Amino acid sequence: MPFTIAPKRRGRKKLKRVQEALQPMDVEANPLGHPDPAPSSSTALKRRGPNKLKRVQEATRPLNVEANPLGQPCNDEECPLARFIGLLVRDPNLLPITVKDWRKVPMEWKTMLFETVRAKFNIEGPKVKKWVLTKMGTLWRGWRNELKDTFFYPEMPLHKQYELHDYPVDLTQWRHYVDYLHTSKAKVCM
Repeated sequence: MPFTIAPKRRGRKKLKRVQEALQPMDVEANPLGHPDPAPSSSTALKRRGPNKLKRVQEATRPLNVEANPLGQPCNDEECPLARFIGLLVRDPNLLPITVKDWRKVPMEWKTMLFETVRAKFNIEGPKVKKWVLTKMGTLWRGWRNELKDTFFYPEMPLHKQYELHDYPVDLTQWRHYVDYLHTSKAKVCM
């Protein structure tokens, strides 16, 4: 009986990509194992790419963000701030997904990420650093869980599991993460 997928919380495009990865390859039609050629540009749908926060990236000076006494942003620049933090924690070159717990991320990395945020946003206050680091941890943990919920199937063979990953994620990091998810310690947390 072939391996079937029980639909998780995912869109049709991701489900289709998972199902295509599980299909046996027709070696006669495609002997080298290369993917089929992309459809012509006239038939391909245009899709939005990843959010790069052009307004924040191209700003010549830091955007001003006011913080309340708890260190939380309290003006309309909060939304770009949270999005920028999310953009940073999803970058596999800055913060790998192979670290098991946010508390185990080295403080040098957290400080470097915080300084990157301060370079783009003028945010001052006594508890701002704590809020920003807490927000980073929340968004990073949520992203790892989203990757697990979207691309990880415990019943799937490992070699197929290694092929299924989100494109911005580094392949070696994804393999380490999948290996971790197959351990008994990770299964207890699921």
